[in-house]
Amino acid sequence: MSKLLLNLRRVPDDERDEICALLDQHGIPHYQTEPSVWGVSAGGIWLSDDQDWERARPLLADYQRR
Repeated sequence: MSKLLLNLRRVPDDERDEICALLDQHGIPHYQTEPSVWGVSAGGIWLSDDQDWERARPLLADYQRR
């Protein structure tokens, strides 16, 4: 089952791209959803398998610290 890793509200495109590259580098399958037409959803980066959450979360936390 998929799990939301990051809501993309107020996330710049370059940061989104860097996070996706980081996930790719560590072999963590993911996908993105686009913002909704009416602005209800900002889109997000989703993990394809929720079991990857334990590997992805520390990577994201380290990225955000830097």
